[in-house]
Amino acid sequence: MPPGQVTVALLPEVRPGDPGVDADPLTPGRVAPERLTLSAELRAAAQEELDLRRPVGTTLDLRAPQYVWVSVTATVRAAHAASRPAREDVRRRALHALYTYLSPYTGGPDGQGWPFGRTLTLSELYGLLRAVPDLEVVEDVQVVLTEPGQPETREVVTGSLPMPPQALIVSDVHHVRVEQG
Repeated sequence: MPPGQVTVALLPEVRPGDPGVDADPLTPGRVAPERLTLSAELRAAAQEELDLRRPVGTTLDLRAPQYVWVSVTATVRAAHAASRPAREDVRRRALHALYTYLSPYTGGPDGQGWPFGRTLTLSELYGLLRAVPDLEVVEDVQVVLTEPGQPETREVVTGSLPMPPQALIVSDVHHVRVEQG
């Protein structure tokens, strides 16, 4: 980066209930990829606002973050005597936990949005799922890198997923299978 140039990554604001957010009851909390597109209007408004405050001699490069889309497939075990509705509740709560945690808006360890450049580890997903009420054991967790709308583009993550400094984790589609204990 040349001296005097500042790069700013802009994450478009998305609220629950906006079009493309929570649109599918099977993927609660998932943000549609088109909602993360940096519009010309947002870029221009941010440029205008920041131009008023930037030091003389600096230039601004406004861009969207690098989005790293992940899908999680987990197999968990509910209590031995859990009924089918109870297992379905466990599945829904586990999915909600994944979509909430792996979000640029509500994710990360502090729930304030996935931090730029923060590594994702499989062990933290085991811990996240283990905290779901009425879930006894997390049998398996698999994470794959995906590209929304391109199911053939998948790369399995083992151990951890290091992130570039300008990157954010975003949930693609997660799957949770609940077995009876």
